[in-house]
Amino acid sequence: MRLLNTSTLKLRWLPEDEPTPPYAALSHCWGADEVVYDDLQSSSDWKQKYGFRKLIGACREAFGNHKLDWLWADTVCIDRSSSAELSESINSMYRWYRNCSICLAYLDNKCTSGPPELLLVNSRWMWRSWTLTELIAPRDLGFYNADWSLLGTKKSLVSTLSRITQIDQTVLEDAENLSDISIGKRMSWAAQRSALKVEDIAYSLLGIFGVSMEIRYGEGSRAFMRLQEELLGTLNDASLFAWKATDTQEYHASSGRKRIKADDFLEYMPIESRDLPGENDTVIVDAPRSRSFACPFYVRDKEHHLRCLTRADLRTIRDLKKHLWTAHRQPYYCPTCGTTFGRASARDEHIKTRTCSLQQWKGAPQGLSEGQLQQLAAKRCESSTSEVDQWYGIWHLIYPRTDRTDMPSPPNAPRTPYLAGNLEFAVCVVRSYWAKEGKQVIADFLEQRNLRDYDVPDEERNLSALYQLTLDNLVDQVVQTLKDEDSHVEPSNTLSNVLSSLRMFCSKLM
Repeated sequence: MRLLNTSTLKLRWLPEDEPTPPYAALSHCWGADEVVYDDLQSSSDWKQKYGFRKLIGACREAFGNHKLDWLWADTVCIDRSSSAELSESINSMYRWYRNCSICLAYLDNKCTSGPPELLLVNSRWMWRSWTLTELIAPRDLGFYNADWSLLGTKKSLVSTLSRITQIDQTVLEDAENLSDISIGKRMSWAAQRSALKVEDIAYSLLGIFGVSMEIRYGEGSRAFMRLQEELLGTLNDASLFAWKATDTQEYHASSGRKRIKADDFLEYMPIESRDLPGENDTVIVDAPRSRSFACPFYVRDKEHHLRCLTRADLRTIRDLKKHLWTAHRQPYYCPTCGTTFGRASARDEHIKTRTCSLQQWKGAPQGLSEGQLQQLAAKRCESSTSEVDQWYGIWHLIYPRTDRTDMPSPPNAPRTPYLAGNLEFAVCVVRSYWAKEGKQVIADFLEQRNLRDYDVPDEERNLSALYQLTLDNLVDQVVQTLKDEDSHVEPSNTLSNVLSSLRMFCSKLM
């Protein structure tokens, strides 16, 4: 990260491992005569540029009113001649705005008087694509006119900003609440926003979704397609499908984007809004209200541990620990010949006889060792530690880092601890559907056969077994169908196959 000294206008590079001093961040619209990084490296008279007045105004505001010695401004703090630095900066942008002491939003309005709401609505700044990051991420944000007079702060204008942008007020008050908002709704905030470069429409949303991407200026609208692919691989959220173009979607000129028809979604998917003005047959679906953690063994080897997906519903870290303890205990084995045993006593008796011969060592059987199980049991859920952090702690317990050169490197931790991908998304949706409708489906099944709950022998146990058996079969059918389709269907059609397969199986049960 590079910062500008507000007194000397000298740049300073800060390595990642060096503490960052308190700084202000400048949010503004780029003009035709900006002071850029190269200008500060040359002896040219860049102080005559229009952008210098804006830059010096930001420095005076940061130092004079906020006692800050440092300023971050994208114009001068990023060396755009370095593609690596540009890519790192764009992927870090949200974090940098989040960590600043205050963000200075310079509106540069021609009109400097009037109610704040009118000045905000009429400012070019309000409708930039990058404004989403610069509006949501900072904890403290001030709005300034062309003469650097303060219009108000994000805190004082929060209800006005929410009304103008349609961003939830809870998100404007605390960006940590972003995770509660569906992808579809977050995407809607970006509608009708503009950018100097087409790619920035996608790149400006990276922090809003908490993902990273390789930056490739020149790829045009392909950047937005890559963003959607990244979201699909990282988040389980049905609302992403509302932003995938299909032949059944209609284009709405008013919004400049496509919305999927209500009939293209399953009945059990929660709908955010069905009654849109002039769009009676369109919806935006909401995100699933719960996620399932992925078993680390499944993440590492999906084919070998498919049952971790089809039979384990890991909603909490406690569920994950129980699953690991019961399904992934390392079998008792002889370290000499590698023979495995069902009981520790049988293994010990085998070792005592010393009748086996040394075999070529292939490594210990897969699973958690007794020592790892003890460490897993010793880990306590602390209120100060999020479940996500606990999951990564378990990952590194199973695949510990090592400095030894003769040991294989552990696999890299995944980007998300949750189930992600087409197949995993389908299973999560089926489980959510069954949790909501399963008991009624079973009741209807019994009624069709002139049975009642109380007519079933050993009612509680058998009904529970029937409920679970039906869910397991449904999950197996969906998984097998999607795996068969993936073997001969083009990747671009996979998303629609997920929905069509789920619709087919669920309709049989409804």
